[in-house]
This record gives sequence, structure tokens and C-alpha cells, in this order.
Amino acid sequence: MFIRTKKIKGKDYGYLVNNSWTEKGARQKVACYLGKVHKPERIRNKTLKEFLAVENLAEYFDSKEYKEIIGSLIRLELHNHNVDDFFFVDGNMVKTLSGKEALIQANQGFICSGTLKQLHEYNGENDDGYALASLVTAAGLNVEKDIFVLLFEKAKSSANSATGGQQSKEEFYY
Repeated sequence: MFIRTKKIKGKDYGYLVNNSWTEKGARQKVACYLGKVHKPERIRNKTLKEFLAVENLAEYFDSKEYKEIIGSLIRLELHNHNVDDFFFVDGNMVKTLSGKEALIQANQGFICSGTLKQLHEYNGENDDGYALASLVTAAGLNVEKDIFVLLFEKAKSSANSATGGQQSKEEFYY
């Protein structure tokens, strides 16, 4: 799956698209409409440690669940793009203050329901880190190397515990 943007009457709109191969070649099918694409500029470069105002990130990661950490990373990205007063995260969805689903182009990816769902459903049991890195990039998150390592370790430990998430059967490409 991937996100395709279309320009309609001068505005960009996002769609989640499935790719499949047929005898006649590649075919694309729109899985769902994601909303209008918002393209805010990154105006801050706060780190997760500064944003959360914590002394020790390792302790923070130990005390939180994987999904909570993903939520913090999303909120940090919204804050760094100065849109945290206009959008909010509701489970697997990013919404405008009026409640409409939102699609935010950030860094090299998109913060939206599709990418958040993939991140929340990630299971690190059989991954060496490449799949998580792909999901993080597709979700438009700018994650520092040491934070990524802590996130990957948290995902691996969550997958090995009885409360670990279910592995997604779909792959997300960006």
C-alpha cells in the first residue's frame, strides 16, 4: 500500500492505494480517501527529550507502552511543524479540530490514518529494523538514531510479551 496524491482544482488530496499485478501489468485500486493534504513547514527542531521534558529517555521508554511512545513521536512532529493547535491524534487517526480526518505531509512521508494504523500494528518479532524504519519514514516522523533504537527495542519486547500487537499482513511502501 502507498499514498497517492491528486491535485484537484489546485488542491492536493490523498488516497491510500493498493498495487496488484495482473497479466496486463500493474494495476492500482484506491482503498480509501485520506483527506486534503496539509503541507506545513517544519519551524522547530525540538528533540523528544526536550518536548517531553524528561531527564532520561531510557526510563521513559521503559515506563510507556509502544503505542504511547508512537503517540508522543506524532505529537512531537505536529509540534515541530507548528500545527499541534490545529490537529490532534485520536487513536489511529489524525483529525482537524472540526473532527475531519487529516493528511499531513511531513518530512519524507505523511501523518495520517493509514500510516498510524501501520505503526500501531507493527510487530517487531521477525524484523531486523528495516520494516520499522520504513513505517517511521512513511509516517513522516523524523526520529533520531538513538530514539529509533529505543523504539525498536520496545517494539521487540512488546512482540515477545503476551500483550504484543498483531503483525500486519499488509506491507506499506513509500
